[in-house]
Amino acid sequence: MERVRTTAREGRIEMVESGYFSDPWWTFHEERLSLTVDVYVMLLVSYANAAASPREQQIELRRSIRETLGSATSIDLVNHIYIAVAHKL
Repeated sequence: MERVRTTAREGRIEMVESGYFSDPWWTFHEERLSLTVDVYVMLLVSYANAAASPREQQIELRRSIRETLGSATSIDLVNHIYIAVAHKL
């Protein structure tokens, strides 16, 4: 997480130094989630951009994910959310 914070800080500095943006308001936020396996599979498939894939490939991807998860009934996640907002000068 420290690497993400460092990269975010560097990005804010770059925004200001560009002369195009005001000093940004920013925050980090953690969101804890407990997902059912079905919802988690749908989330992972959305990351894989499977909507454009043939239906058979989508089915295989879902099957493969479920197989990898084994007997899990729920998945606990922590989303690390970074928001930076600046006015254009």
